[in-house]
Amino acid sequence: MRRAATALILVIAVAGCGVDLYESPDFGAVDVGDDVALWRLARGPEGFVGIGGPVQPEDLEEGAGPLTFGSYRSTDGRTWHAGETLGAIDVPLLGLTAWPGGYAASGQWDGVAAVMVSEDGLAWRRIDLPAPGPDAPSIESAGIAAGDGVILVTGFSGEPATPVIWTVDPAAGPTPADTSAFPTGSRLTQAAFGPAGFVAVAVGTTDSSTPPPIWVGGDGTDWVPVLDPFDGATVVTGLIGSSGGYVAVVAEDGSDDRFTVWTSPNGIDWSRRADQDTIFGYLTGKGGGLLADLSGEPGGEPDPRPIAFTFDGRWLEITEAVGGERFVAVAVAADETIRLVSGFVSGKPAVPAILIAGG
Repeated sequence: MRRAATALILVIAVAGCGVDLYESPDFGAVDVGDDVALWRLARGPEGFVGIGGPVQPEDLEEGAGPLTFGSYRSTDGRTWHAGETLGAIDVPLLGLTAWPGGYAASGQWDGVAAVMVSEDGLAWRRIDLPAPGPDAPSIESAGIAAGDGVILVTGFSGEPATPVIWTVDPAAGPTPADTSAFPTGSRLTQAAFGPAGFVAVAVGTTDSSTPPPIWVGGDGTDWVPVLDPFDGATVVTGLIGSSGGYVAVVAEDGSDDRFTVWTSPNGIDWSRRADQDTIFGYLTGKGGGLLADLSGEPGGEPDPRPIAFTFDGRWLEITEAVGGERFVAVAVAADETIRLVSGFVSGKPAVPAILIAGG
């Protein structure tokens, strides 16, 4: 494995929590290349599970094509065990979630929308998702959440976008949900599970197609819009759920560099966080957490602002203390005592790394 040539000191500003910077260990004989970065993380009944693949970020750009990924499991974030190879996945559409019954990954395998399910995070089986209609040549599917024994997958198909939703019983298989309540042109991009059941994010495809950004779906079959929950802002870039409620990150005025954080106990009533009301940078929500890359644009000058991530709306910060190198965070997961951030230290070549707080 390659080693970073420059020593880095990265600190997570968390009171009472220790932190370590680890290069990704040797994950074993999984056919994803010499170095592996964990691009998705989730915490479930058997510990932390990651889906890992190529290191270089340009490999993940839209249009790069399917890439071979493998699964990995760890109890502490330090020692990882290789599971089955998941095969070729269209990376931008990859999602991962966990619930008391196991783990589930959504994506496009061999051009077919599917869910991979696992009880232990090592052995997986594939459940293909039926196409929403004969005229749908492909299904763009990324949002995934799970709760009460049901996996929810959200996506869209074609142009103008046709929203699609499946509820998946791991034993009985998938069932397409009724999406007639959603306006034509709705791209369903993210999903979360919390006290009100499933909540989904809808994004319009054009200026003339602006659906309500938040939809509450209960068990995933009947969907109701939440009208104007964010004071007129309509672009939600991150959504997570927990037993205590939901957290959303919203782009202000459609901007790519001004965001606000909102919380809700029920998916309907949303409050803007006063203590973290404005975050600058790029934010996204994957694998049970939200990431905010505040360290400057790739290829730009180093920026002293931190990378931040959140669990249940509580923001933690990773501060770069040595100039010239950036830690790029791509996935987060946590349990009661351990918080993991997976990504890589930029450079040529990039070096996989896992940040661990607590444990």
